[in-house]
Parts: sequence; structure tokens; C-alpha cells
Amino acid sequence: MKERIHEYCHRLHLPVMAERWSAMAEYAATHNIPYSEFLFRLLEAE
Repeated sequence: MKERIHEYCHRLHLPVMAERWSAMAEYAATHNIPYSEFLFRLLEAE
């Protein structure tokens, strides 16, 4: 799954998201951050 997400991010020209999404998802999961906030932070980083 990780490879496919990485591939789609590159297809969509989202290089920051491709590099950071996995670490940010782990952080969000371990700190009980809601999905909407995780997604917002990821998009904001991009």
C-alpha cells in the first residue's frame, strides 16, 4: 500500500506528501489526531 500511495503522490505532483505522509500518519495514530486534522496538516505541508 505504501508504494502505491507514494506512486500516486508523484503522479499528482505532490512530492512533499509522497515523502511525509507515512511518518505523519504514524504520528497522528499514536497521538490520537483526528483524520481531518492529519489530512489538513499533510496538505498544509505540501
